[in-house]
Amino acid sequence: MEKKSTNYNDDEPVTVPSAAPTSDYPGFGKIGLNLYNKADAPLEKTDYRLVVELLGSDTGDQRDGVDIVAVLDVSYCMGGKKLEKLKTSMKFLLKKLDPIDRLSIVTFSSDATRLCPLTGMNKNGQDKIEKLINQLDVDGYTNISAGLQTALSVLAQRRQRDGRITGIMLVSHGKLTAGCVHPSTVDVSSVPVYTFGLGNDHDSQLLQEIASKSNKGSYSIVDVEGSNSASLNIAFSTCLAGLLSVVVQDLELTLKQKESELQEVRAGNYDQSCAAESVKISFGLLYNREKRTTTVFLSLPAVQDQMSVDILIVSYTYRPIVGGRLYKSPPIKVKVARTSSPMTVDPVQVCNEIVRGDIAAAMRTAGEQADANDFDGAKKTLHNAEKSLDKLNPEADELIKALKYEVREFLRFLKDRETYHREGRVFPLSSKLAHNLQRFAARGDSTELLELDVPVVVPFDNQNINIKVPSAYEDKEAANNNNNAIVAQLDTLNQHLSQVVITLKAIQDSIVALKSV
Repeated sequence: MEKKSTNYNDDEPVTVPSAAPTSDYPGFGKIGLNLYNKADAPLEKTDYRLVVELLGSDTGDQRDGVDIVAVLDVSYCMGGKKLEKLKTSMKFLLKKLDPIDRLSIVTFSSDATRLCPLTGMNKNGQDKIEKLINQLDVDGYTNISAGLQTALSVLAQRRQRDGRITGIMLVSHGKLTAGCVHPSTVDVSSVPVYTFGLGNDHDSQLLQEIASKSNKGSYSIVDVEGSNSASLNIAFSTCLAGLLSVVVQDLELTLKQKESELQEVRAGNYDQSCAAESVKISFGLLYNREKRTTTVFLSLPAVQDQMSVDILIVSYTYRPIVGGRLYKSPPIKVKVARTSSPMTVDPVQVCNEIVRGDIAAAMRTAGEQADANDFDGAKKTLHNAEKSLDKLNPEADELIKALKYEVREFLRFLKDRETYHREGRVFPLSSKLAHNLQRFAARGDSTELLELDVPVVVPFDNQNINIKVPSAYEDKEAANNNNNAIVAQLDTLNQHLSQVVITLKAIQDSIVALKSV
């Protein structure tokens, strides 16, 4: 263990991937866009809604390295199963990183200690950190603020930072010791902090608050005593899967009204800025095969004659991780035929997204009611949400299935007051942040909630530390053997085809309008 220091500019050098663009249009094809909307609308003034979907797509092996600081709680409350499972899962994490990635370990109890600088994850680096993990032991009180402050210093004082993805992974039982500086005083807004609450007795409100105040971090609930022995590995997997597959950064979507008026734009808790007749949503980083959906509510003015009109102009910008030059999409016009006899209805994707937003809101309300000890009111709110889901999609697509499961799980935790306060209070908090970010977060035993998952890192489903964990390279080889490379290529082809579909749809809408005249 190194001597305590406040100088953290000793991060190990790593080889930086070439940033040379591979074409005259660096970043082209990294984002696919899908529009879901009705083809026509009545002549009279009417409300209209549509969904804009952005999808990350990258089949290349080249990526930027990741700098992760793991902030580990080693206070007395982490004794027994919690510490042992933490050690096992940290070893799992080591094996899933490549030599281009770096990892630093910070432990905290009454105070915080950096156990090692940002270390390259080659064989020597992995062996070095594994020894440190094996030596972890519990002692002292719980000072989360000290751990966060040390981690922020490690990242801020790096010598090598250009082109690096960063993240803090905070693992804790989450009960702050009285007298310690409250973590809310620590400014984590510049970096994502992914928090993992161990066990049913952790302070869910605290860990959710830390994640939500960071730069798009998530909050996961980790079961260390129930039936799901691989819970922490699954939580680490889903978090790491995203960090290791970032496709673009600085992703922004712009929506400009045309023959319409913007009423509302739903995009979770991503920042929105309004200008003259337009709204810009800042999504930031997007992972490979991850989606960002935006539900747009418009008011269409009354018109006298049947015609085809542009009601919205959609465009987006981003910087590819490799290359870094700003890419601007061409403007995409959303056309609608105004007719006296409209024939089309909202696509299922529009209905699903509206329902997802409504269910997420219902869960937030139910959580607030339960916290106020109004358990009957919370159950009624969720039962009504469940009924609304039962009316949708007889075939029940995967999103609706996941939402139904989510509601049923929350109802299970509302069985009685003791169960809610012991196990259930964490659930709506994690759910709220996951839906706001449109990004999966593990929730204890609830591993079926994968509607927002990024299936890149395969979870290691056994806690036996004597079993060999596949390395990141072996994961990639296995993926290739399973034809995942072909699937990825098809994904990219699908994104290019989606642009063609948008153009063809515009032509079709024009034909519909001409026929209706």
